[in-house]
Amino acid sequence: MSGFIFPYRVKILQKKKINQSVIRFQIEKPYGYKFEPGQAIDLSIDQKGYELDVAPFTITNTNDNSFLELYIKISPNRDSLSYGLASLNTGAVLQITEPWDTYKYQGSGVFIAAGTGIMPFLPILKSLVTESKILKDHKLIYANKRQKDILFKNQLTRLLGKNYINILSTSKARDMISGRVDLPFLKEQIKNFNQHFYICGPKKFEGDVRKYLIQLGVKKGYIQTGYNF
Repeated sequence: MSGFIFPYRVKILQKKKINQSVIRFQIEKPYGYKFEPGQAIDLSIDQKGYELDVAPFTITNTNDNSFLELYIKISPNRDSLSYGLASLNTGAVLQITEPWDTYKYQGSGVFIAAGTGIMPFLPILKSLVTESKILKDHKLIYANKRQKDILFKNQLTRLLGKNYINILSTSKARDMISGRVDLPFLKEQIKNFNQHFYICGPKKFEGDVRKYLIQLGVKKGYIQTGYNF
């Protein structure tokens, strides 16, 4: 295949629909392949017509597994790579790169995610439990439109307990906050602004939350985002 050069060709081992727009893929892990929690890969489909269709996806499992796990939000655009991925069956061949850094764990603090922005945070949090770090010093604020959009709810509850907060912008649900992650909400939910903050979601979400945190006194060097600001 011409176009983007990939070092690995791997097969889809398992594919499962999680909700209306997200599919979980388990794919082969190349021999000797190593990655850190929160890292991502670039991926394409090994078929004619996809030579220039490349997209990044976060690896959501940990390195001790014998496979790579990806949760992919499927676009309704028939020309998109994710739509093509949704049409594939197990055994189909993909092309992937070496893993690369997206978020790097720097210390305890607050994780703030919107929608599929939870992806890089789940493996980081799971790895902290493996390393016996105390998750009571960590907090997760997870924003979605509706309750049915929430991913990994049971896992996140087990990992963080009362330090896991759901906020819904277009619906209401028991034990969940209704509203948006805005300045008053952050001021109410966070008491210590001298800690690390990890933000992942759409670009506007990341930019707005970063701006609010800086207004509340957080040093820029203590804030990680997926986009560059």
